[in-house]
Amino acid sequence: MKQILLALAALIIISCGKAEESKTVKISGSFKNIKSSSLKLSYAGSLAFLSEEGSYELAEDSDKNFDLTIEIDKPTYFSIYRNQLYLTPGDSIHIIVEEDPAQSSITGSKGVDANTYLKKRIFPKGGSYLDAGKNLKLDMKEMLNTLDSFVTVRKEELAAVTNVSQEFKELESKRIIADYVNSFLYYPSYKLYKLQEFTLSSEEYKAQTDEYFENIKQYVQPILEDIASDDRYLEVEVVRLVLYRASKMDVFTVNQSDRFKKLIEVSNQMDRMKKELTPEIVSELQAYGDNITYDDFKTRYLNRLNSVTRLMEGQPAPDIKLTDIDGNEKMLSDFKGKTIYVDLWATWCGPCRMQTPHYKKLSEEYKNIQFIAISIDEDKKAWEGYVKNEDHANVIELLSTDPDLRNNWNVPGIPKFLLIDEDFKIISSSAPRPSEIEKITAILEKYNKE
Repeated sequence: MKQILLALAALIIISCGKAEESKTVKISGSFKNIKSSSLKLSYAGSLAFLSEEGSYELAEDSDKNFDLTIEIDKPTYFSIYRNQLYLTPGDSIHIIVEEDPAQSSITGSKGVDANTYLKKRIFPKGGSYLDAGKNLKLDMKEMLNTLDSFVTVRKEELAAVTNVSQEFKELESKRIIADYVNSFLYYPSYKLYKLQEFTLSSEEYKAQTDEYFENIKQYVQPILEDIASDDRYLEVEVVRLVLYRASKMDVFTVNQSDRFKKLIEVSNQMDRMKKELTPEIVSELQAYGDNITYDDFKTRYLNRLNSVTRLMEGQPAPDIKLTDIDGNEKMLSDFKGKTIYVDLWATWCGPCRMQTPHYKKLSEEYKNIQFIAISIDEDKKAWEGYVKNEDHANVIELLSTDPDLRNNWNVPGIPKFLLIDEDFKIISSSAPRPSEIEKITAILEKYNKE
């Protein structure tokens, strides 16, 4: 009996040890020729539709290597730079991240096969199989054949993958066909760009696209019904995007589950957080959040609300790590003492550069206000080359080196303008653009004091 009890105790210890170990995922690696200043392991499952919460910083050592251990309860999609990962409790992988995900190297003791397959993931925002228009065919029959060929190849590659779960194969099979639908949804805009038909009126363009979508409905509708049939498929990014976009179009029918409807509803409420907040709006958003029925949605929503309320007027301004053209490190708070009008921009951002002349002109008119243009360019040389050849008027040009800027200042996109008072407190975290002359001059007149 004593031996039996000892054996049972040992079994319990082993079982407990395995249960604890099974939650652990180990990721190590390095970045090869990556210019990004913000390197993270980012959550990419269904809740990413609401926010990027759940990311992990990948701190590099002196040899430019990173080593991270996390705990997860179930298989989950993540991303590192442009590489999509499917991490399962117990995985241990080593990844050398390249600019082109397909060239990244993945080795390890567990989880290699699934993540090697994902190196060839197609990018949804590039129109999936259209590959940013590179694979566009103007003849629709030829386009259909091209898309079918891509689907066939991806299905064959998925079928050949071993050492993966059946659930992984099921989710990835939905990705393949969702990419197919996504290609159709992007087709009209890429075709318009290729033909340079920019003289079409909005009515003419709508008539053309309405006819196009009606014609391709026979290919799209059955797939929409398939990928909308199970909430598990929402874990796949392109599935979420396709269902969301198709649900806003009259031509298609999307049978939305209660969870998907609520996902969209919560997302729409969170969009309100991207604008200027007042105590009244915050009160409304708080009341909505308190009544969200899905606990995971509610947690994401309230965390984001708590974060953005820090950006209301009168709150301390989050500081920003910066560097100047000579490589000197700065902090935005170094410039307090005057009202600061910040321009968050990038050299690659067309709308940003359209604001630049207005911004410079204002800097010459309002001498007692500090105008600071902060580039979020990841390519430092591109920024340096641009600012060295420009007339800056009274604008101080700086480059952000702060990986938390977007999150701390709630920056969903650029251009974005900030106003901070002389005591480094927020006037507006979503200030009027320089081109909005009447709005911005009314504010600048108020603070343009010696």
